Amino acid sequence: MSKKYIIKQIIETDFGCEGRPDGYVPMVKVYLEDENGVETVVEMEDAKMYERQLDEGVEVIIGDDGTLMNILEKMEEQNVKSAYNAET
Repeated sequence: MSKKYIIKQIIETDFGCEGRPDGYVPMVKVYLEDENGVETVVEMEDAKMYERQLDEGVEVIIGDDGTLMNILEKMEEQNVKSAYNAET
C-alpha cells in the first residue's frame, strides 16, 4: 500500500481584490505529514477535495495520478475490484 499521510492544513489561493483570472481552476495547497513527522505539500483542485471529502485530519494517500485519495475510499475501491476479480 502507498505511504499514508494526515492532512494538517489546507490553504486556498488568495487573489486579493483582483479576483481569479479567467479560466482559473481553483486550487488549494495541502500540507501533509507522514507517520515519521515528515511534511509534504501538494496542490490539488479545490473541487476534488470536496468531492473526495478531504479535510484537515483525514488520512490520505497520494494516488497514481498525483492527487490525494481518502484511505477509506481507496480501500473500498480495492475491495470492489477484488470482489469483481473473484467472481470472474
